[in-house]
Amino acid sequence: MTIFRIGQFKIKINYLLFVLFVLYFIIGYFIEVIVIFFSVLIHELAHVYLASKLDFKVDYIELFPFGGVAKLDGLIGTEPFNEIKIAVIGPIINFLLAFVLIFIKEYLFENQIIVLFIKTNMILAFINLLPLLPLDGGRIFRSILSLKLGTKRATLFVSKITCILSEIMIFIGILLFIRNAYGIYLILFFIFIIIAAKREKDMAVFIFLKQIICKRQKMAETGIYRVQHIVCLNDMKVKSVIENFIPNKYHIITVIDREGNVIDTLYEKRILEGVIKYGYDITIEKLLNKSEK
Repeated sequence: MTIFRIGQFKIKINYLLFVLFVLYFIIGYFIEVIVIFFSVLIHELAHVYLASKLDFKVDYIELFPFGGVAKLDGLIGTEPFNEIKIAVIGPIINFLLAFVLIFIKEYLFENQIIVLFIKTNMILAFINLLPLLPLDGGRIFRSILSLKLGTKRATLFVSKITCILSEIMIFIGILLFIRNAYGIYLILFFIFIIIAAKREKDMAVFIFLKQIICKRQKMAETGIYRVQHIVCLNDMKVKSVIENFIPNKYHIITVIDREGNVIDTLYEKRILEGVIKYGYDITIEKLLNKSEK
């Protein structure tokens, strides 16, 4: 449900969060929920502000019981450094807000709401810096890895780490729940993380394809692109070669045989055209033979 607009984009509240608002109001925790709501909103607005400065179109912000999501048109498949900048600004703003409020509490005045804001923003910043998708820390981790592994492999790796660590935390949550009802929050939070991480994993191929399209557009605009050299055996599948492609690099592939003799040189464009024509599972050797015909 949309609650208000800021400029061209909407602020939405997930229906489950709305139900929790009502529930917490009834049991006497309404102030705590409002503090969390505004802390998450400030966090997401920080993402949105920087994204707009980097020329991304902002569609909406949606707030969930376990955080918020800023829907940014064009962010999927963008340059890793852009994703790092946009991801890191949220926790930075939470830390800055907490430090300002600490100063106010220590030197000006103190009340329970200020203390609650400090705790909430510190917790929000630290949680979001965990290297788990779809948290900001996970996006930063993936973007750094993608510079070496490529986006698809980096996404699959971070998604796997996310699921393993989340399953451990769910087990801990169950143990805590046996002794204390608050363990349920840990369980629900990491179930949400696993679901979101699997969604990111499913998007890996789409993200990779989007990067290829963006790469062509950028090359047309700038006329210059850095080169990444890859050496592969002629019996390798094209799929394995493409999975080693790195964002923001144009790839030149030297093909060798098992004895190390150079057979041919392939360029990224030729590899991608081969995928469109013959599919991912064709070997480099067969692709070369078909290209010669």
